[in-house]
Amino acid sequence: MAASCDHVRVTTRTFAPVAAVLLILVAGIVLLYVVRAQGTPSTTGALPTPFTTATQLVAPSPSQNLVTPALVSPTPTQEGVFTNAKYQYSIVLVPPYHPSPALTTTFNGAHPAAQDVFTVQTPDQEGNGSKNCETACPVWDHTLLVAIFADGGSMTPRQWYDAGNVGFSTGAKLEDITMSGRPALKITGSARFPMEYVVADGRGQMFDLAYTIRPERPVPDGASKDKLEQMIASFKLLL
Repeated sequence: MAASCDHVRVTTRTFAPVAAVLLILVAGIVLLYVVRAQGTPSTTGALPTPFTTATQLVAPSPSQNLVTPALVSPTPTQEGVFTNAKYQYSIVLVPPYHPSPALTTTFNGAHPAAQDVFTVQTPDQEGNGSKNCETACPVWDHTLLVAIFADGGSMTPRQWYDAGNVGFSTGAKLEDITMSGRPALKITGSARFPMEYVVADGRGQMFDLAYTIRPERPVPDGASKDKLEQMIASFKLLL
């Protein structure tokens, strides 16, 4: 009996530490499960506004007050505005007026200049109107001319006129006016055009705006004197 009791005590001493370890492991697993079940935040919940998910931005719930970023729209430009970035001016074209590829050009030499021409005619009409023509070509009928001279210096528009840069006419009527905030000269019945405007931009450039109307010829489709005057009135220096 003494030997048998000693055997039981040895067996109990051997397995007691093992049982304790197993109990600790089981308790740890149970505790970890409970912590995860109660304390881990859900990954499917909505994030705080305005940091929302893509799905929420597309179809937000009515109960949500989402803050979506404002879209910045480009500043609209006025329809029909022609801008010459080199010579720093703009003009609002009245339909069907458009730049003329045939007449717009640049001149070099002692009197450097450039000209933008606006017409209602098609390229084919411009080509036919410039054939076998020496003066008063039909291609120029009811066109708007904007000529830019780079050697205006510090001259005023009237000084520019007195120097003979736009020709002389005994019946011309001169009127000092202002265009785009700059001194200008309005010439009615000039030597070259029925109406002509000379504008100094204050930076050495002189602008000459004019149009040609031939009463003996039919008015091109879409053209009119009122439209020509309206475009001249829209002339703006980009200072």
